[in-house]
Amino acid sequence: MSENCVDDTRLKTLGMISKDMEDDAAKFDGLPFNGKNVAEYFGNQGAAIAALADIMKSLLMEKVNHPLCSHPYHPVGDWQNEVANGDTRLGYWEWADAQEEGE
Repeated sequence: MSENCVDDTRLKTLGMISKDMEDDAAKFDGLPFNGKNVAEYFGNQGAAIAALADIMKSLLMEKVNHPLCSHPYHPVGDWQNEVANGDTRLGYWEWADAQEEGE
């Protein structure tokens, strides 16, 4: 079972991004529905969503030097089986990264 290996600074950053999105929505509330305002609003929201996605991925993929941490989709047991079968000589995290790239 994986240990909770979450970096608190990223959680704070997620909160700041969320707050910024709320503030942005309030800023545009009541403005005329024209191309300029819509483009700016969607551009801001798109950037915020991309930032949230990047942080979420980094939280899930955190490679903390802790013996109980593992990749959320590539369990240590799968890697151990591949090592035992001679199918890989990679370390665990290198193997997990290779699995991600191959999908």
